[in-house]
Order: sequence, then C-alpha cells, then structure tokens
Amino acid sequence: MNIREDVELAKTIIRSNSKQIPLHSDCSSVYKTTNENMCDHNYVELLKNNKSVLSVIGSGDQILNAILYDSFNIDAFDINRFAKYYLEFKMAAVMTLSYDEYLSFFYDNKTFKRKNYQRIVNNMKGDPQEFWDSIADYKGLIIGKDKFKPNRVYNSGLFIKGEIPRERAVIDNPYLNRENYYLLREKLKDARINYYKGNISELSKSIDKSYDFVNLSNICMYTRGFLLPQVDAVEKRDNYKSIVSNFKLNPNGKVLSYLMGYRPGSVSYNYVERSLAGDDNYSIYLVRNENQIDDALAVYRKTR
Repeated sequence: MNIREDVELAKTIIRSNSKQIPLHSDCSSVYKTTNENMCDHNYVELLKNNKSVLSVIGSGDQILNAILYDSFNIDAFDINRFAKYYLEFKMAAVMTLSYDEYLSFFYDNKTFKRKNYQRIVNNMKGDPQEFWDSIADYKGLIIGKDKFKPNRVYNSGLFIKGEIPRERAVIDNPYLNRENYYLLREKLKDARINYYKGNISELSKSIDKSYDFVNLSNICMYTRGFLLPQVDAVEKRDNYKSIVSNFKLNPNGKVLSYLMGYRPGSVSYNYVERSLAGDDNYSIYLVRNENQIDDALAVYRKTR
C-alpha cells in the first residue's frame, strides 16, 4: 500500500463530495463509530483476556474494546484501505485527549483549535501521521489559520453518512465509560497491532496463525449465501460457514459474528434457522437493545 496514493485518493473523495462509494470495497466510506452493542455481557465475555486476536477494523471500536479487556496482540484486517488510519487516529486521540474532549471531538459538530488536533497527530508516527497531516493541510478542512473542523471530514465521502449520537455510542462502547477510557489509555501502551488488508474470504485461507478469538463483526451478513432469504436459493457451498471453518483456532477459540435486527422473518434470523440451527459448533446469544430492535451474536466454537 502506497501512502502517497492513499492520501491523494482520500483528497479526491473529500473534494468530489459525491455519493458514497459502495460498501465493502477498497476505498469505501469508513464507519465513524460502531453500530453494535459491545456492552452486552456476552460480547464483553468474548473480548476478555485473549492472547491472540484477529479482528475487523471497521470504526476501530472493536479493537479499542478488545484492548480494554486485555487482548493485546491483535491482527487487524479490513478490505478498506482507510480503516487503519482512522484506528490509529482514534488510538492517538485516546492517548492525548481528556474523556470529555474525546467525546466532543468525535461526536459534536464543533470547530476546534488546530493545536488540539495537532496534539493528536503528534502522538502518531509513520504512515498514519503522514496521512492525517496531509489531510489536515488540505485547504478544504482548515478554517482560517488555526481552526480545524472535523465535521468537514466526517461529512465527506470519506466517512459513512449519518450520525450516531454520543449517547448511543457511550451505551454501546465499554471504552466510552469515563473510568474505562483512562484504563484504555494505559493499556494502549502494551498493545501490538499487525495490519492485514483484504477480503476476509481470502484472508481466512491465507493467514497461517491460530487465534483465541476472531471478531468478524457483521461481515457475515454480506457473504454469499447469507443474504439469500429463500431456502431453495441457498448454494450448496455455504460461503459464510466455509470462511469460519477455515480459521485456525487455539483450544477454546471462538469466532464472533454480529447479527443485526435478529427477529423472526429477518435475513439474519432466517439464515440461522436454515443453516446454523442444529449445528453444535454454533451458539446464538440474543442482544437486547434499548431501541427495542434485538440483535444477536453467533459464536462458533469447534466441537468436532
């Protein structure tokens, strides 16, 4: 991956202000924050004390929460070339900003002094630092001589459209509890992250490592076979189950998939009924949300 190419492509996307690039592509829009309830007690238990982790990057929140719960050796992957830069930015922000400053920076539509933004970038190095320095110097993001407005980045094609309120983000993210935030700051010093870029279908076959925990987020809902609601349309080879079974797991290792909108008649519910029900390798845990729309966790543990 060429950093200069990434910078110029990001600038082009910001400048064009065009419709979003389709999801799950090399340069698609980045998630600002998670839409998963990671404070669910079953989710938290899965995050805890894993010596080796493979996790999607997404918004970066999956990885920040894993580190909070003492999972320090993480292989991070994403098909999106920009995702790792955003994760590095968030980690630097945790190391730099107070709890209230962090919430304001990422969730309020405010203008900040550029020196506060620069404090974050100064806590980075290498390609991530060059990426964000280049973006900040791009004329469309700076107001006057010393002001920076994150919303000009967030509302560009570089990020997914729409806002998740800070109240929702705090409810869904363990690390956005005030006490946990400062615990995470200390634990980030011990984190070791190795990056992979690519499609999880290919990575599951090519990564020659064993893991205690694999976090696929809701990728499963975009794999071949999963989005086909008709039972008679299911392919003979279930792509999702094939991907999961390709991972090398340590004893008691597990693979997590997050199922959005898990209720009778939904795509995720129908898939579980036709493909996972009765398979002893999978357990389904209901996630209760305050918005009354239930999600679920599909957890794979190899039993045979």
